[in-house]
Amino acid sequence: MTKGVTQILMVGVLGVAGTWLMGCDDTGAGAAPVVVSVGQLTAAVAEEPTRVELQLRDGVVRELHASPELGHDEHLEGVVVAADRATRVLEIADVGRVEWTAAARLRTPDESRASEALWWATLEERSASGPVVVRASRPAQAGAPVVDRFVATDLRITSDDDLRSRIEVWVPASALDPAAGTITLFGRTHDLSGARLFDDHGGANEPGDDNGGAAEPGDDNGGAAEPGDDNGGAAESGDDNGGANEPGDDNGGAAEPGDDNGGANEPGDDNGGAAEPGDDNGGANEPGDDNG
Repeated sequence: MTKGVTQILMVGVLGVAGTWLMGCDDTGAGAAPVVVSVGQLTAAVAEEPTRVELQLRDGVVRELHASPELGHDEHLEGVVVAADRATRVLEIADVGRVEWTAAARLRTPDESRASEALWWATLEERSASGPVVVRASRPAQAGAPVVDRFVATDLRITSDDDLRSRIEVWVPASALDPAAGTITLFGRTHDLSGARLFDDHGGANEPGDDNGGAAEPGDDNGGAAEPGDDNGGAAESGDDNGGANEPGDDNGGAAEPGDDNGGANEPGDDNGGAAEPGDDNGGANEPGDDNG
């Protein structure tokens, strides 16, 4: 490693370690429940090409999102902890080694196509006053994922003050170890036991889908029903797919204001039985009825 650059970078990182570690903990009390297990995620990855996005802080994976469709290029992002100008190699905190060639596009916060000399000068200058975040990108490799080496085609020094590390790449099932609860990427094995794992495989995906595991508002995936679900029986606008009813449901069971599903009547129902103001369903007439 180039001595001057490496020393500057290490001092910059150590200088903010306390602030970084004292930041907000994403996995504290009240965090969202884990959607899938590592075993379930491994099975999904084995069935079809999958892209994962890991968010890490202080070496710990906080969240992992898996999807058959997630962005375009692949990238690694985080604080630079060491650099070697002669060999064009960076070490990114919690992520690992990044390589590039003379053909790579280099960017700084001010230049979209910087010369190599300017790029290194910017890296050294910014490292002198604190941590520097770099985003390394390469074309997507869904057909034959490569997770043992990252050769970037685009390297950008960002102005981002978010010091979390990120990995977003296509992965093979072999990268996951369900028995150990880990994922291995670019020479580093990451423990997933404390992470929230979100999987977006299976079924026809719609905006807001969570398609597996515990249900959240807006899900379209089965499981426990929440307001706005539309995933069971004949679907209508505002359905809540069976189970406990919410205002606007149209699915049977106990009726609530605005239901159109039978059972006990409430104002605005249009389903037969005893009539209420605004009904249009026969039976005794009330002011505003439109049923003969």
